[in-house]
Amino acid sequence: MSATTPHNPQSQRWIYKYSFASNAWENTNIELNSYAGTDGITFQKGEDVYYGGGYGYTASDPNPKTFYKYNLRTGAHTRLADMPTTYIENARPNTFILKEKMYGVVGTRMIVYDPALNSWTHYNNLPEDDEGHGILYSFQVGNRVISFTQAGSAFEYL
Repeated sequence: MSATTPHNPQSQRWIYKYSFASNAWENTNIELNSYAGTDGITFQKGEDVYYGGGYGYTASDPNPKTFYKYNLRTGAHTRLADMPTTYIENARPNTFILKEKMYGVVGTRMIVYDPALNSWTHYNNLPEDDEGHGILYSFQVGNRVISFTQAGSAFEYL
């Protein structure tokens, strides 16, 4: 999923597909129900794409907390539980799926979506490095997720 133009909410509603064979992106012509680009959160699990939390610029999408599931095979959109409001303030999250739950991490904040319960949990106290920086980026390899701060401190999710 991608925004084709910075700060253009209309471009944040599309799913794009990358082809390794042609080394190019193409628009799938799948339009989403909510903006999911620049400040959004996106997960893919099998043929389901979970997305939401992007900009709410217009009256047609005034709620930037909305979260949906889109099935790539059937084309069905399902509205899920709204994301926590406090998460939207600072986005561009690190996302990963671990132990059947979906995680979004920004700085010292983390939200966790549990698909089985259709509910969110919000944490506002992730560790910081010695310079007061929270999580900058994360890597997932199998069942291990390591996050790094701006100063290079590393944390593993257990």
